[in-house]
Amino acid sequence: MYKKKSAKSIRRMERRAAERGETYTPLYIKRENAAKALRSALLVIESNPSLNAKERRSAKRKAEAIAVEEAGGDCDVDELMAAAAAAAADEDKRKQQPPARPSKAVRKRRSAALLKLQRAMEEIDADEGLNSKMRRSARKKAEAIAVEESGCSSLDELQSSVSSAAVVKSIKREDGADDDDDDDESARKKKKPTPYVLFVGQLSYTTTKESLFHHFRNELGREAVTTSNLIIRLLTDKETNTSRGMAFVELSTPELMYDCLKLHQTTLDGRRINVHKSFGGGKERRKEKAETFRQEQRERLGESLKKVFDEFKERGDLEEGELDDWAIGLCHRHAVGTVAKGLEAYVEKKKEGMKFNNASAYLTHVITRISNEGLAADGGGSGNDRSSKRQRTNWSSDYS
Repeated sequence: MYKKKSAKSIRRMERRAAERGETYTPLYIKRENAAKALRSALLVIESNPSLNAKERRSAKRKAEAIAVEEAGGDCDVDELMAAAAAAAADEDKRKQQPPARPSKAVRKRRSAALLKLQRAMEEIDADEGLNSKMRRSARKKAEAIAVEESGCSSLDELQSSVSSAAVVKSIKREDGADDDDDDDESARKKKKPTPYVLFVGQLSYTTTKESLFHHFRNELGREAVTTSNLIIRLLTDKETNTSRGMAFVELSTPELMYDCLKLHQTTLDGRRINVHKSFGGGKERRKEKAETFRQEQRERLGESLKKVFDEFKERGDLEEGELDDWAIGLCHRHAVGTVAKGLEAYVEKKKEGMKFNNASAYLTHVITRISNEGLAADGGGSGNDRSSKRQRTNWSSDYS
């Protein structure tokens, strides 16, 4: 089968032919034209009732010989017939495909041209000074002008491509009416506001959408959180439909989003959950954004904890250097509310006169106990686990 030349080769051959004063036709175009001519000739021969079998065979061989000669190069009848069949199939396929919808600018131009034509026709019909011949001439001229301005090939194409609704919009446009919804499809599809999305990880596999929603609602308040401004999408396994321990939370306002970020490291169903902002983009871009945000979140948590410690120091309940770096570092692994409760309990024991061999160890134990109590209250604790055993002991005596 003949291989088509590249566009560069065809341009080079055309340039050389032009230098010789000739016209270059690529071989594949010659073969396609010869194949179409052969197909048409064979159809004429087959449909000619005046030919007998011998004359029909002779006519076919003659048509085939002419086609092979016109095709040029090494070519046989079978190749030409295959090329003709392929060309016919491509043509049928093109006819079956629906025409592409014109662009918005083209539709506007065509509707304006058709509106102008309608008004010109009305003026021609209303002009009593025109006789029949002059009226027909004026109509033909108006139609020709409309076809020319619209860019269509005929008046039928112009009339079939413009709907009555488009003409009405053209009238409104000329009258100064707003045309913001010119494109019907775009008018129907109004832009949905982009929600503020958070990612919640480290969830228990038993946590449901309802329990996660109530956790946010209980922590932030019933008035702040509603089913309309906080929507939860729990990620589940496609085969088992069980939770994957992750969820996305869509929020209506940035203020609510930042309030929900405060629930990072709070306890739910026996787990300390992570609450982070969700990021789009490619894998590397998401990773970079997530790391940047986590660093910012750690800094905000550090600032919030510093305010808590400074408040206790201003009240005289804590002294500078009273707690070591290890205890303060542990506080960064818990929610600010948990740390504040632990400091309150620690200060209360100090005021009762308790003496500590290791104040930092006692505080970390108190904070861990409060965190475990929160886990147990959420149903995550177990009667025979290590944390529940610690809760049943007299934990204050170990550090006094």
